[in-house]
Amino acid sequence: MHLDELQLLVGFDIAIMHLGPDATCQGGSGDFHPGMDGWYAMGDMYAYFHAAIGLHVDVWFTSGDFEILSVDAAAALAGGAPNPSWLAGAVEGDFSILDGLVTGHCHFGFQVGDQCTPVAVPRENPLATLGLIADVTPHNGEQNVDVFNHPAAAFNFKVEQSFDISELTPEGNTNIRTFRIRLADFSEHQSSDGSAVVGTSSIASDGMSATFSPRDILHSHTNYYVNVYATSEEFTNGSWGAAVRLDGSPIDQTVTNTFRSGVEPDHIPPENISYTYPFDRQRYFLQNECGTGVIALKQGQPDLFTTSSMIGHRSSIIGRFIPTTGGDTGTVTPTYNTSSRTVSFDISSLQNSTIYAFQLVKATESNMMMSFGKGGGGVSGPRMISTLMLSRVMAGGATVNVQQRKLPGTDVGPGEKLLYVYFFKTSQFNSLADKINSWSAMPATIQPPWGNLECQTAKFSGAELLDQYDMNGVDYERDGTTHHFGPLIRPTANLRTTDWHTTFTNPWIYDAFTRLHTMHLWYGTTIFQQWINNYNQGRNDAVMATYQGHPNGLISDGEILPAAMSSLTGGMRFAMYHAMAFHGLGFDMDPPHVEINYNQGSVAPFDFGTLQSVAANALVTHGSGYFSASDYNWLRSLVAKRYERMYSGTYPIQFAYGYTGCTQLVFGHGKMRGLPELDFVIPGIPIMMRFHK
Repeated sequence: MHLDELQLLVGFDIAIMHLGPDATCQGGSGDFHPGMDGWYAMGDMYAYFHAAIGLHVDVWFTSGDFEILSVDAAAALAGGAPNPSWLAGAVEGDFSILDGLVTGHCHFGFQVGDQCTPVAVPRENPLATLGLIADVTPHNGEQNVDVFNHPAAAFNFKVEQSFDISELTPEGNTNIRTFRIRLADFSEHQSSDGSAVVGTSSIASDGMSATFSPRDILHSHTNYYVNVYATSEEFTNGSWGAAVRLDGSPIDQTVTNTFRSGVEPDHIPPENISYTYPFDRQRYFLQNECGTGVIALKQGQPDLFTTSSMIGHRSSIIGRFIPTTGGDTGTVTPTYNTSSRTVSFDISSLQNSTIYAFQLVKATESNMMMSFGKGGGGVSGPRMISTLMLSRVMAGGATVNVQQRKLPGTDVGPGEKLLYVYFFKTSQFNSLADKINSWSAMPATIQPPWGNLECQTAKFSGAELLDQYDMNGVDYERDGTTHHFGPLIRPTANLRTTDWHTTFTNPWIYDAFTRLHTMHLWYGTTIFQQWINNYNQGRNDAVMATYQGHPNGLISDGEILPAAMSSLTGGMRFAMYHAMAFHGLGFDMDPPHVEINYNQGSVAPFDFGTLQSVAANALVTHGSGYFSASDYNWLRSLVAKRYERMYSGTYPIQFAYGYTGCTQLVFGHGKMRGLPELDFVIPGIPIMMRFHK
């Protein structure tokens, strides 16, 4: 006897589900909760069995293999575990004995344990248990909080951006739900009366945090509270609605933290300065371009500018322009604007090529000062420089005598409090026109053309060039956002008035685009116009004229204290002077100069290529019958026209003074002041500069 054949096939499908602690069994008592900690497993098992048993016979009347038993059986099982654990199913099969002499079919059903079909209780919204707000600062109960503090909030989800949460259903399926968090309130208040602190809230670009930026700093030793209120919404049935809990209440969260402020400073910290005009450490201030100065604060400090006119106790705000090398001091009366957080003042008539300290001072006059007959309201005026010590230092064999001093303009008289001081240097010229007219043309640089692309670089030398503000502008911060202003002196090459323009670019490119537009063949914008728009919007890239190279540096402490260098040996004085004077300009064979790229030769070829493509496409698409004979021949002439590179001649570069608002930074083509024309020549192509009209 032997085993002729054996087959066995087994399979199963099991799901592990989180039903929740309150699930029940169908038809069972509500007091019984299946599973362990809300988890329950259910599944099916499948099995198939086949076997055949044979006998080998070898006798005198026959021989061979004979099947004596054949069995086929299948089983289907279902079960669940734990608590309760159960198994139920059926076994079914067929058998054959002695090669079919005896056959039969059988079916057996069975169950072990108490069968449970779980019924899950409706689940809580997944957002309800996660929390919306992660943290808020200042923390509750915090003391001595910096008066410049900007309250901040961190969130567990991106604010004002949708996100998905996946959950597993009791049937083992995945359900994706879409939510978003809304910042309904982010505010700061005085605890005494609940009055709101004026300010703005902003959400970070990643959506995970937000900041409240108070307009003014906090009052000293004052109780405040910050309130953050976040709500949630769910996207269902094609629209957004409030996300709710099982009981129908909205899913939201409020965090309110109470804290106490520290001490207000009695001056303006440098880190609270947004920008000034004249600019801090500016090297070439043109005093006739704008007659109003400004100090803009990041956060207002109105208490500093509170004045009194009471008899026997009077206070006032004074501004002083103090030349650091001596001379007349200009005195002005600044005004503080609470809403804009700016101090504005008239700019006195200043000496040229002179470093000034601008002092912002609060002067107080008391009965005692008046009784001693102090002039000028008890104010003795500024003291220039205080010498702290004299030292002798050996450096590389050279003898250097250095008087270590405080920067000039930092001392004030009795009854005065220095609120802020900064330094700038006046230009040797009063206006931008005078400065530009003093420049001399140098041979320009012409790069070898790349195809039809051309680049010309004009060069100008002069006794006074440009500093960082003139060429690069400055970054400044307002309301938690970084802005960029500048350059202060903006070059442009937007005019199309030369022979090259009147002969080629205007009739064959830009006037042609206008005609294509009237023929309804072109509705786009040329690169030339895009770059003009960029300039008018204050951009400094992708414009017709751009600076190349590096500016002169801003004025340094060493220049503000020239007396400290007076005892240097001659060779060392020369080296240090030129290190400052040529900072950032390099030491090539050319004298210091300004370089400006004239970019029209890089723009016109692209516009010309677009023009020819439009004309060729119109001819192919519509054919001769669509156009008049004149238009048809004109389109053919555009396609056949060859590009013409820039001619020899004069090309205008214009300049504009970019700060014309006096009390704010403004941009705009229409507000720029013009310059008179100034011609200069580059090899083969004369170029000129002129005022921007």
